[in-house]
Amino acid sequence: MKTTSRKRLLVSSVAMLLVAMLALGTATFAWFTQNTSATADGLTVRTSKTSSLKISDDTRDYDTSFTYTDVQSVMLPASSINGANWYTAVADGANGVATKAPSTITLDTPENLGQNNKYVFVDQLNIQNAGEVEVRNIKITMANFNSHNYLRVALVPVSAKGECLPVDATAFKTNVYAADATAYNPIKADGTYSTAQADKITPIAAGSTKVITIADPLAAGAELHYNLYVWFEGQDPDCKDANAGTGVSNLQFTVEGTPVSEA
Repeated sequence: MKTTSRKRLLVSSVAMLLVAMLALGTATFAWFTQNTSATADGLTVRTSKTSSLKISDDTRDYDTSFTYTDVQSVMLPASSINGANWYTAVADGANGVATKAPSTITLDTPENLGQNNKYVFVDQLNIQNAGEVEVRNIKITMANFNSHNYLRVALVPVSAKGECLPVDATAFKTNVYAADATAYNPIKADGTYSTAQADKITPIAAGSTKVITIADPLAAGAELHYNLYVWFEGQDPDCKDANAGTGVSNLQFTVEGTPVSEA
């Protein structure tokens, strides 16, 4: 009789363990609880070869340096699988796990995309060769990338300067940067959570400084265009109350290259 009871107890314990493991396996990590946030300020960009390369955002004239405006000083976590469909959620508790359905984020109208919202900063980084000869060995350096790992920066190539042109999902997923290369499952385009391997994004590890090398020389008068996205990824395990408030400060982009006559 005792043996039978022990077997039942063992079966019951194993069943409870399996349920717990299933719950853990399907849990959606990260997110802050209500009214918790992180800071974001001081996104600047400059060139080191002022005689050749100039830069701009999506609207201003090309120059040798500028500071992005309308960056919210406080940002809440967000998530996207493609750069077009964005969502936010609130953690069930201080451990950062969110299981409730995500809420859709509206990034304003196309004319003000990314402005005046508290979740995602969206703009452009455009590069122009203002010199008379082609420029080689162009690189973009992101410095002060040293906040908690939930910081994300995506620099996605696009075809023109404009109000943050649409990008396809593959281009977005392959140009996401984080402090480390820990893979995560962003919220899908339809607003659902996923644990599928095919939906994962593996960010490019930036550490505290990341250098992005541009392969082809830039002809005189030619331009390069990128959509810039900056956000705190709610699906990163680091995005929880204990790590809130640190955010990102003074993220700097430097663009440099060598004119062919100096090569």
